[in-house]
Amino acid sequence: MAWFDILATLFYLFSFIVSALIASFSYKYYKLTKEKKFRNFSIAFFFITLSFVVQALTNIVIYFGLNKGSQFISAAINNGFTVYALLTIAGFFVLAILSLKITDIKVISLLAALTLISLFISPSFLVAFRIILLILLAFITFNFYRNCCEKESFSSRIVFAAFLLMTFAQVFYISGRYIGLIFLVGNIIHFLGYLALLIAILRFK
Repeated sequence: MAWFDILATLFYLFSFIVSALIASFSYKYYKLTKEKKFRNFSIAFFFITLSFVVQALTNIVIYFGLNKGSQFISAAINNGFTVYALLTIAGFFVLAILSLKITDIKVISLLAALTLISLFISPSFLVAFRIILLILLAFITFNFYRNCCEKESFSSRIVFAAFLLMTFAQVFYISGRYIGLIFLVGNIIHFLGYLALLIAILRFK
């Protein structure tokens, strides 16, 4: 395993811990305030946390199944990544719906259907996953930018910066598909985005 693979794995572990904390604190605030935005935020990051769990389990299966042949490894990678991608998109889809304040169930169902169709009919599942995630994050980031301009508070700036970092991370992921170092930079930026979001959650009174 190359050094950047080890570092990338560590950043995935840290991102898992941070996303789990975000989900936990969001649910705690929901119980205290009964505000649905915190409940939906916790649901979104619960999906994202699960995606990291699936990715970790996939890596474990691959590691211990190295002697079972290339067919087994290929199946583990494909199935694991598919579940990971669906959970990740589910999490950020919820965040997009929440940030854009879409409440019509028919509109939400249509957007979900179009997202899934786009994902599965694409010639490249990986590229489609990254582009869909980039689009979702772009909408989320733009909405929090507007919120930041309206409120001009430190917390709103942190939230905007967090999602902006996550959006930039997707650009690095897409451009660094075959270059480990660029992909690692994407991991670092993504983790910093999660960390900034956790700071914003912890600042909530």
